[in-house]
Amino acid sequence: MHRLLLIAVASLCCQFASAASCQVLLIGGEPGSAVYQRRFQDWLTRSHALLVQAGVPAKDIRLLSADPGFKAAIVSGPATAAAVVAEITTIAGRAKREDQFVCIIVGHGTLVEGIGPRLLMPGPDLAPEALAKAMAGLPCREQVVINLAGIAGSWIADLAAAERVNLAATCPGETPDPVFGEFLLRAFEERRADGHAGGPKDGAVDCLEAFTWAAQESVRWIARGRYNGEAGAWRIDGRESVALFEKLFGGIAGVPGARKLDPASDRNAVDAVPLIQPRDGKLDQAWDGRRMIDEHAMIEDCGVAEGVPALDTAGFTTFPAAEALQPGFLARRIVLGKPKP
Repeated sequence: MHRLLLIAVASLCCQFASAASCQVLLIGGEPGSAVYQRRFQDWLTRSHALLVQAGVPAKDIRLLSADPGFKAAIVSGPATAAAVVAEITTIAGRAKREDQFVCIIVGHGTLVEGIGPRLLMPGPDLAPEALAKAMAGLPCREQVVINLAGIAGSWIADLAAAERVNLAATCPGETPDPVFGEFLLRAFEERRADGHAGGPKDGAVDCLEAFTWAAQESVRWIARGRYNGEAGAWRIDGRESVALFEKLFGGIAGVPGARKLDPASDRNAVDAVPLIQPRDGKLDQAWDGRRMIDEHAMIEDCGVAEGVPALDTAGFTTFPAAEALQPGFLARRIVLGKPKP
């Protein structure tokens, strides 16, 4: 009897030791101004909280930030290109095949002809080639890279790999600082994306559901904005839309990233669902004065060098994700912080 009990305990211990875990790296680039400092700190803090809530132990979440003003206890250390590579190398050394790896990138992107895309950091900027090389050593069978920085789409060519989901806030070459990250975080936090993109309503939000919901909602939010040139301000109607505008762009006039809200904005209106004009389509008079869509979120999870935008000339993309190597197939099967056994 004692021998059988010892065998059972040993078996249980082995199962516990081999249980899948989630290894997380959060990367924050240089903010550059108070507006972006507030936004980047918020996105990184909420990303950390989201993963902790999903069951990831805080010890398995590393947050590197290039913002010297980010003094929160969750910050593991300063972000430099070398520090990011070193951190991934360390994670690769302790990670297991059954583990999940999540990397979330926040910051300003730049694209220089002849050099390529970079994430702005102190010292040498972070290059996608360096990140891809470091990640090649990861044994994890579930890998998710969420790039919320500008020029995110231009990183996909280097980061695409088998068993890896890439969610990028922009298409290649798009330089404005995107707002997609705000909506992606809300997709996970508020569960409004559950059942989106044809997935089942199961109480959990997978990567495909979150991506498609966030891509659509961010585009609709952008389309609600109208610029009043005489007032130098933006007219935004809708309770949630106005609150989001003030959160993302509120600040002192002249500070990079700050925008003025037109006093004529209706804070009590229902947030309308605007008609989205395809990216390369002709604009009608109803769009006169509206902000153009300057960011197109992309997904890549087939291990190829090109991603698929959520919005193209035909409108919003539908992802059947029914078979392996179809866009969205892998993303639909991954929930952040919940590696499959």
